[in-house]
Amino acid sequence: MIFLLSLIQGMWVVRWEIPDVPSALKMVEDAARCGITDIFLQVYARGEVLYPSSFIPRFEELRTREDLLSLVLEEAHKRGIRVHAWLNLFYTWSQAPFPPHSHHITRKYPQWFVADRTGRSIFTYSIDELKKKGLPGYFTSPFSDIYEYLLKMVKEVLSYPVDGIHLDYVRYPAPYFGYELPARNYFYSRYGVDFFQDPLISFFNHRALEKMHMEEKKKRITELVREIRKLSRGKILSVACLPDPEEAERLGQDWVGWLKEGLIDYAVPMTYTASPEWFRKRIKKYPRDKVLPGIGGYLTDCSIVKKEIKITKDMGFKGWVIFSYGSSDLTCLQSSTQ
Repeated sequence: MIFLLSLIQGMWVVRWEIPDVPSALKMVEDAARCGITDIFLQVYARGEVLYPSSFIPRFEELRTREDLLSLVLEEAHKRGIRVHAWLNLFYTWSQAPFPPHSHHITRKYPQWFVADRTGRSIFTYSIDELKKKGLPGYFTSPFSDIYEYLLKMVKEVLSYPVDGIHLDYVRYPAPYFGYELPARNYFYSRYGVDFFQDPLISFFNHRALEKMHMEEKKKRITELVREIRKLSRGKILSVACLPDPEEAERLGQDWVGWLKEGLIDYAVPMTYTASPEWFRKRIKKYPRDKVLPGIGGYLTDCSIVKKEIKITKDMGFKGWVIFSYGSSDLTCLQSSTQ
């Protein structure tokens, strides 16, 4: 467990906000000027990375071959700013046509994606279907070989002097996913039941089966968090999470349990709102020493951001994280962080 004595005043930095060297240097300068102590830098998202990887393609938004991860780390550390590698784990592609290059996960490993209750892979969903169902994009299955793939990626990232690992999309896209073949095989090995091929399935208690199925999905994701915890000893491990713990748990994201077990140092719930009153009501339920409320700077103006920052301070939280660098007016931070 990592304990920090200083207040964490963080901001998320999305990949398209620093596509080249000048924008990356400006971002670090802006962070220092605004009193930011921690940069949560998107390093892995949509199956692509910020740095030159041995097996993963680089962000399509990049306009340089320079190693921007190394550059940001060097410049931020000069200014005493910590850098957390922000990793979007199971969210593998957005609501967009699949990328053209053949070495992307969507091209090489279509069998890794989650399937719904009918056994249909999310990989076959159209973009319109994703939108109609309120799904952010295409997710891979924790029971597939993506598990080892992600651990290999984390090891690469940890070869850099990052100060922390920040996990995002450590969950399923919706409760009705988790019926892909690897998950079904795992469930069968544990309980002797196949959801689609067992001739006696109609005689089972389906509510009990669903509960066991949810527990197994949650355990599998927790196992991955535990493995990343082992790999990242000595680093700060945090998770961007859904603000409602019960909803998060239904999607396999048991962030309350992870905090209790000491698997993560901080939870960063995405409490994005333009209503300071809603913000106050939501975060008052959280433990003050282990939660960094997320502030949706992109939703509102400077005055609301300042009010929400003040609420976190008045309630005794150890810090906050604003989303995001390029979509928020950071001028308000110059006075709020003093």
